[in-house]
Amino acid sequence: MKEQIPTLMAKFLAEESKLGKVSGGRGRPTTPESRARRRVAKELGMSEGAVRAALRRASPPPAIHTFGLEVEQGFLDDLVALRKHISGAVAALETAGKCLEKASAVEGCAPLAVANGHVRRCLEALEGALPAGLCPFCKGIDGYCEHCTHCMGTGWTHQATLDDPDMPERLKAEGEDVLVLGLGSELVSPFEEEG
Repeated sequence: MKEQIPTLMAKFLAEESKLGKVSGGRGRPTTPESRARRRVAKELGMSEGAVRAALRRASPPPAIHTFGLEVEQGFLDDLVALRKHISGAVAALETAGKCLEKASAVEGCAPLAVANGHVRRCLEALEGALPAGLCPFCKGIDGYCEHCTHCMGTGWTHQATLDDPDMPERLKAEGEDVLVLGLGSELVSPFEEEG
């Protein structure tokens, strides 16, 4: 039933968008989105809140940068799941930080400000650790990944690494032009034919 929600929402939204904003109950205007959500909820016998939550969950996560290589779907699914878990931890720590900030404002609770500083540093570390793509050095390729000193054999890295202006351009190549850092400091291609 929940898998029908995005399709029904798109259908009803297209219909409701033709009407634009219209007056709802008590003279308040309603948006096409809210009317479409209400129709989906009625059609499937659910609450509007459940429809809203299902739509949030159904929105696609940001793509994992793969350098144009085919990557095993299980590996990509693991990275997406890891991002979801880290994002959950980030949300929980943000809530904890807000609570500590309010509590540290109370007279005599200054030590909580120190704890809040630890929470902020932990947040920064977690946000920086979100998987963004394959490791630019080993590309997660068997035979290279296990020896990669950059990703420590995980095969993935975070956005700051992918955006690093000091990374050699040759490591940013896509598809069969992909280069990886070999066991020494030599750039090699896993796609070159052995002769």
